Amino acid sequence: MSETIQPFRIDIPQADLDDVRDRLARTRWPKEIGDNGDWQAGTNLAYVRELVDYWLKQYDWRRQEAAMNLLPQFRTTIDNVPIHFIHVKGKGPSPIPLIINHGWPCTYVSSARHYYEAKPERLAPCHDRQPPVEAPTALLQFKGDVWLQPRKWAERYYNLKRWSVAEKGGHFAPMEMPELLVDDLRQFFRTLRNDID
Repeated sequence: MSETIQPFRIDIPQADLDDVRDRLARTRWPKEIGDNGDWQAGTNLAYVRELVDYWLKQYDWRRQEAAMNLLPQFRTTIDNVPIHFIHVKGKGPSPIPLIINHGWPCTYVSSARHYYEAKPERLAPCHDRQPPVEAPTALLQFKGDVWLQPRKWAERYYNLKRWSVAEKGGHFAPMEMPELLVDDLRQFFRTLRNDID
């Protein structure tokens, strides 16, 4: 683990943004594969064209960058994996430490490479206790996700304190159902607070 935690700000060079805009503007569009309204043959072409048009004509990267930079961001390295994180102190008389993460702690490319190169034994727990992940864990599944985790596996691997299944939402739950996700998090942490008090 690195002992160094460095403050971080997002600052994409204008030349990079100009390059992306230029490449998007020069996109050579393929033909749609059959009737792909249901996305069964991959990403729907009409949707991608609409998204690119939005990026070219409406999206304001600098505005988004400024909004993200309002958050206290840092970088460090743990087990040779670069980690980009936000550190916000809790409020109130006895805040509960909370780590919310996703499967890609740094970037899609470097993390994917790390997982690809990692040997299975490196990903195994370093102890024999059950469950391997002892921290109180909540799992919220969205029925529209690409893969649903079996509850029995989650119970074997995690100290599962809360299991929820949402009828709506999918793989991008924070964008699709943000209120539902935040409500589930709040309910989970209320139970932990009750256990502590």
